[in-house]
Amino acid sequence: GMGGEHIADMMGAMDMAHFEAMGADQTFAMAESMGFDQMAGMGGEHIADMMGAMDHSHFDSMGSGALSDMAMSMDMGHFETMGADQTFAMVESMGFDQVAGMGGEHIADMMGAMDMAQVGAIGSEHIADMMSAMDTSNFQTMGGDQTFAMVDTLGLDTVIAMGTDKVADVAVGLDMGGFQALGVDQ
Repeated sequence: GMGGEHIADMMGAMDMAHFEAMGADQTFAMAESMGFDQMAGMGGEHIADMMGAMDHSHFDSMGSGALSDMAMSMDMGHFETMGADQTFAMVESMGFDQVAGMGGEHIADMMGAMDMAQVGAIGSEHIADMMSAMDTSNFQTMGGDQTFAMVDTLGLDTVIAMGTDKVADVAVGLDMGGFQALGVDQ
């Protein structure tokens, strides 16, 4: 039979449009027969192309460890390519606490590709852990909408209670829309 490296060669020659045409189940079957370790080693662009064609149930099957390995080799551009829904599904399958432990840069890359409702769906407890792991540059990278969504989910009082340094980090990430929204009905 074909070894994992042959399947990797095939998958490496394909892009997201090919995987989407092939369908979620077929893409997952190829990834599974190649081995998730091998997939994680293929680089963020290829991972995003494959994951972008799969659905939530496939991510659950891969398991948290394999997903974490993949996420570590991806940047925000890769998550954006994959799309907000796939990124959220990946994070959810990985486990929010696992993501919170991955470091601010990786958190920012994943959150930056999600929409505000998805950030909110993570819940205040995990958002607090993620925010603790992030610094000024992470909030800048992530962008104003997602920074605001984190503050909104957590509550401004809670952010303020995290200390002046954290408030300053967050303030750098907010844009005019975020400041205006915070000025309303606090």
